[in-house]
Amino acid sequence: MKEEKSLVNEMLEAVDSLGKIKTGLIVLHNNPDPDSIGAALGLKEIFLKLKNINCTISYGGIISRAENLAMIHQLRVKLTHISKLNQYRFPLVILVDTQPGAGNNSLSKDITPHIVIDTHIPLRKKTRKAIFYDVRKDIASTSAVVTQYIKELSLPIGKFLATALYYGIKTDIWDIGREITVNDQKSLIFLTPYISLVTLRKIEKPRLKLDHLIMLTEGIKKVEIVRDVIICDTGEIKEIEFIAEISDLLQRIEKIKWVFALGEYQGEIFFSIRTTTKKFQAGKIALKLAKGKGTAGGHFRSAAGKIQTDKGGVERLKEHFLKLIGREGIKRVKLFDMFYGNTN
Repeated sequence: MKEEKSLVNEMLEAVDSLGKIKTGLIVLHNNPDPDSIGAALGLKEIFLKLKNINCTISYGGIISRAENLAMIHQLRVKLTHISKLNQYRFPLVILVDTQPGAGNNSLSKDITPHIVIDTHIPLRKKTRKAIFYDVRKDIASTSAVVTQYIKELSLPIGKFLATALYYGIKTDIWDIGREITVNDQKSLIFLTPYISLVTLRKIEKPRLKLDHLIMLTEGIKKVEIVRDVIICDTGEIKEIEFIAEISDLLQRIEKIKWVFALGEYQGEIFFSIRTTTKKFQAGKIALKLAKGKGTAGGHFRSAAGKIQTDKGGVERLKEHFLKLIGREGIKRVKLFDMFYGNTN
């Protein structure tokens, strides 16, 4: 692994090889999370201050989770839906917190990004075609990677950018429960003196709508227990981000080692995995579930993916997951039945 300083300089040199350019396009994964948003803001600052390149930050899908909307509002983040842009007019294209061919971003398939910054396994073949890529295994958060760039470059950092990067790292390593690496810790320590605690509090504790409480209630009602595993089939969902949110909530239940949440949205089955065990990697489990049917990716302790839906697809996906983690053949018990008897 190269030193971070040489990596960031290599990235800047790669941009120089493109000639004199004034604009760039940063593409986040669909339904972007705080880690991707924070990392994008950091890269935008780097290119603007050092290369005078004004980058547009774009995303696909939707942003509906209350905390993510609060982050955008409180930190005055400007994002543009990629459907409103002509992707082909940008001389510089950067993929952040995702990779070409991952299936979770809306970059046109015939566009090869110039730069790829990510922390998800595996390293995709198409990523190697970029003039620069930095795909880490020794860091959990992409915001932490970009924080290291800023630190090495000795760039001044304002409170909004520092808070965005800090929150991006925090949500990945604490809220989602990924392995906390030394590099993630160093990035948090570096950012701490610059963040706005008042703003961070407003992001972390936003007001919730009543229909959000209804979604959570309905989701919990559908929880099934398989020994030390929670399966939550939410059925048809209105918001894709709800799958990740309920996974984050359920992983906090004591004695639970695995959470598998899934739901159907616009003809596809979206799933989210959380684990506390080191016996299996969540990312590799997700890839096996989606092989030949969809796309997936992730880390050691968290992962996500999607596959095309068909008759019986949800049940097959549940059984496949249980088989992959060695829990096949064990009776599934509904959570409410455990306490109140059969509720049907």
